[in-house]
Amino acid sequence: MIVHFDSKDLLERNYQNISEKGEKAPKQINQVMSHFADQPIQVDISKEGMEAYKKMYQKEERGDIYGLNIEITSNGLVFGNEDWPDIADFIDLGGASPERMLRKGMDMQKWYDDWISVKDKASMLLSAYAKAYDEICQGYENGTRVRYKIDMGAKDLYREVTMEEELEALRERYEARADNLEELHGLSCSARKGISGTHSEWAELGFISREEAERTKVNYLKMKGEEKIVDIRQKLIDAASLFTSRYQESGLRKPGNQIL
Repeated sequence: MIVHFDSKDLLERNYQNISEKGEKAPKQINQVMSHFADQPIQVDISKEGMEAYKKMYQKEERGDIYGLNIEITSNGLVFGNEDWPDIADFIDLGGASPERMLRKGMDMQKWYDDWISVKDKASMLLSAYAKAYDEICQGYENGTRVRYKIDMGAKDLYREVTMEEELEALRERYEARADNLEELHGLSCSARKGISGTHSEWAELGFISREEAERTKVNYLKMKGEEKIVDIRQKLIDAASLFTSRYQESGLRKPGNQIL
């Protein structure tokens, strides 16, 4: 097999190594670098050499951190031993994580869209929370849901979690999302105002039509009232608490629509 190296880069790195050691570089090094600049070097590697290289590469891509046997593959991070549960069943790293459960019920494109009402985003988040909450409760009640958590103190470095632990993890992620929405709301209010002003200036300069600038202004004024909405995080937390209490009392699975 023939491997091509950038010889100029190779020489430059050798020159740097010599300099770092405080040694005097040969006078001819610049001439050599100039001569070989951008000239590929062909190296014949035997079959045995390639196998040794593969082993070295694989070793670099693996690590044994607290016995987790972490490996980086083309499909992402793989950890654990052969007898471990599937990574999707770990709530702290796998597909069953609270963040992924919330995302299943959310349109993330709308979540970051400055022109989507914060009221709609709040309803979307609470609905996603309610759906995930019900999925967890139903799974534990009918005995079909088993989830795990990395635990360095456990014999096998992981353990099963209880329904209460998983619900608490979901609640923490939900509150973090609620906090995120409060920040996004402030940014969106500023963005809409800025875009409206910019479009008016562009229309004056002929960059866009006056009709387009007017549409932007109308949409901005239509949503301007949202700038008065405050305490988004706390209102979402209160709405989630109301939902869980109703769920536990009467089994009501859908939250109220009015949040903000």
